[in-house]
Amino acid sequence: MRRVLRWALGLLAILILLPVLLLGGVLVGANTAPGQRLLADLAQRFVPGLTIEGLHGPIPGAPGFARLTMADSQGPWLEVEDARLDLDLRALLSRDLRIEALTARRVALLRLPEAGEPAPEPEPQTTEGGPIPTLPNLPVAVHLERLAVERIEIPRELVAATVEEHGPAPMVPRASLSR
Repeated sequence: MRRVLRWALGLLAILILLPVLLLGGVLVGANTAPGQRLLADLAQRFVPGLTIEGLHGPIPGAPGFARLTMADSQGPWLEVEDARLDLDLRALLSRDLRIEALTARRVALLRLPEAGEPAPEPEPQTTEGGPIPTLPNLPVAVHLERLAVERIEIPRELVAATVEEHGPAPMVPRASLSR
């Protein structure tokens, strides 16, 4: 009887420790240069037109990258340089995705991305919610504490088109958003 109990406890310990060790191994591997290259390659495979160069920092807590580019068939349309995302991972335990800081040295919107195929016409809603659709419920609340971008570049043609449509916006040389 003792032998069976010992064997069952050993099997239970292995079943509990194996996922913990596997997760620890993945996190250690993701924080090495080859692991970060692998993560960047995976992201590029799943997001068409995405290129990530110089992924760095502790993953998952404070990842950053040297350069991110989004492109379509006409070429690049967005460039982000020297960006970093600082997360409070403990907040996830209370179902709260808390982004302590999202920073970048440069964000350049080179042009608008090409439009995809038009979405099919939505069916009219028959519920009492009216014609405005409800937003999906996320499994976590999302909070952004600090957003800091040193330089934002937008082509004059895009700004002029926006001004023609909506009128001029007040110019603020430095903006600071806080709670």
